[in-house]
Amino acid sequence: MGELVHLEGPPDPKEAYARYNEWLPFAHRNRAFFEASAKDLGYELDELFDEPGQRLF
Repeated sequence: MGELVHLEGPPDPKEAYARYNEWLPFAHRNRAFFEASAKDLGYELDELFDEPGQRLF
């Protein structure tokens, strides 16, 4: 990601950890949503990753 925004040098560890802490709850909710959606629709979670864009909900 740093290359995409042309950052020079390594990120500040404290800042990177703070961003990680903000991102982590979202990642958990995102995973929970996909798990619940797959279960409700009769898919295995791994099936959703096999062919992204090929599944119709």
